[in-house]
This record gives sequence, structure tokens and C-alpha cells, in this order.
Amino acid sequence: ERGQPPREQLYFSKQPRQVEWKPKTLDDYKQQNPSKYYQLGKLGPDLDDDELIMKKVKAEQVKYFSKQLREVNRQRAAAAPKKEGKDKPSVVAKAKQEAADARQRRLEFAKQVPKPKPRPRLEPREDQRSEGAELAGDPAEPEVDIEALMSRHRDESWAVQEIKRSPAFMMRA
Repeated sequence: ERGQPPREQLYFSKQPRQVEWKPKTLDDYKQQNPSKYYQLGKLGPDLDDDELIMKKVKAEQVKYFSKQLREVNRQRAAAAPKKEGKDKPSVVAKAKQEAADARQRRLEFAKQVPKPKPRPRLEPREDQRSEGAELAGDPAEPEVDIEALMSRHRDESWAVQEIKRSPAFMMRA
């Protein structure tokens, strides 16, 4: 097949073709490519795009229309007669009036609710008052027996410990 002219040879053959390629070295690469990185320019916007042009035209139309509308409204406001008094109450005034009415209704209701009777104060007898309580400034404060309270606390703590040690309490946990 190699002896045949190139036109008569098969286009796809299993025979290897001759290639004119030679492996490059690192020095060849460094010579071909620059030594440091640099950024290329950007494409930028396509200012001739039809959609972009239409958006700009619409935005200009809206801007022009709003400018004209503001001017017309300004002229109408200047030409309109000014009112001396307000016919309709404003929203704020209406809300204040409703709040005042609601407060008035609450006050009327509160007047009809019976007041609770005060509890009679229990004043300790003169023989129960102690000198220490009078010195403390509160004559109605009863005298507390600290030793009795401490004894009661120890007894109740011991009872709690006994309950915790009981088998019924252990099975529940």
C-alpha cells in the first residue's frame, strides 16, 4: 500500500502514519508562554442589542411621563381652592377618638364593679409582742423558734432519705 500513490491508498488504514512531532521541554514552554499571569480585556456590554435599546426607550418614556404627571398635579394643586376646615376627620384623629371612647366605656364599667372589702388586720396581743420585734420595726411580726424549725428540717430530710432507700422507690427509677 505504501508504494501506491496517495489517491489510491485507503483513507482509513491500520498502518501508522508519519507524524512530524517532537516532544517539547520545559524551557521551550517557558520561552513560548509569558513568565507571569496577566488578565486580558473583557468584552463589555453589547450596546447595540435590540432588547437593551427597547429597555432604555421604555425607561425614558416612563421618566418623561412621570415628570409630566408631577407637573400637572402641581398645577392642579395650586389652582384648587383651599379648604378652611376639614369635613372628614383624619385617620389619626379617628383612632384617638375611638381610643378615648373605649377608655370611657372601661371607666363606666369599672364604676359599676363592686370593690373588694378589705381584710381585717389581725393585731397581735400586747403579751405576744416582744422587745426584739418592736426594735425591728414590725410589731406584727411573730417570733420564730429557730431550733424547732431546724429540728423539723432534720426529721423531714431523714424521712426523705428513708423513702429514697426503700425498694419501692428503687424499682420505680
